Amino acid sequence: YFHSGLLSLLYDEMGPFSSISSSINPSRSSLPKCSADDDRDVKDLYRRFHADVLRVTSSLLNPHSIYSKYVFKHKAIWCAELEQSNSVTKTSCVVSKTVSKEVPYLDHWAFVARGQIPNIDDSEAYFVAQIGEGDYIPTESEYRRNPDGYSFAPILIENDKRHAALQVCHTKQKPRVWTRPHNDQYKNEDLADDILHRITGDRRNILNDDGDLVTEGFVQNEWMDMKPRKLGELNDLVYKTPSAGKKYAVLGNNCQDFAFKLYKMAY
Repeated sequence: YFHSGLLSLLYDEMGPFSSISSSINPSRSSLPKCSADDDRDVKDLYRRFHADVLRVTSSLLNPHSIYSKYVFKHKAIWCAELEQSNSVTKTSCVVSKTVSKEVPYLDHWAFVARGQIPNIDDSEAYFVAQIGEGDYIPTESEYRRNPDGYSFAPILIENDKRHAALQVCHTKQKPRVWTRPHNDQYKNEDLADDILHRITGDRRNILNDDGDLVTEGFVQNEWMDMKPRKLGELNDLVYKTPSAGKKYAVLGNNCQDFAFKLYKMAY
């Protein structure tokens, strides 16, 4: 629920995403260029230049940027436990859960898509979109007018599945990250069903309790297929969700509402 993208939280004491955004290359004014149709140029640029974590800004989305070549074909919702110390939010979730099925679970959710640059082996990248306390997602028209004028932005993590999962973590005590069951209706599961998924192991761990990667590379049952989308097309969906034009709210516009809607829109 809290501030989005706690970068490398397990080993970094710097605090929430907004305070460290400069450390993940927010602008990269000299991004590499390539000719639109020359596959050799793309491969050469990829081998010579790529970053680990990037905010998805207009520079990355430039059609002449190497990053615009990424194509995403798989999606998931990754979850992580909230800080135990946040008793107010957790208590409100438990109380509200007895009233309605449309209130948050006790987990943080993030939309994640996996892609790669066609015809380049080992070029995987992870698109992570999540919201937290204080976030505001601009509407599509607001974003078009000023694409780099908001603190919110999805992030792109290259070549490191574990590092991508760390962006979702919210607690050093239990850095486990897992996928939700692949069911378009699972936002409406009740708490008992959610607990059952935990007990039976239906959720698939990406990181274990120690923050270690459970499975390397691509594992089919961790993902759902989706229509292939380039980075720009996937990014555009973010600003078309019902969360756009609204501030984060524990009830009605939280991390789970956002991640679930984006998951469904990325059919």
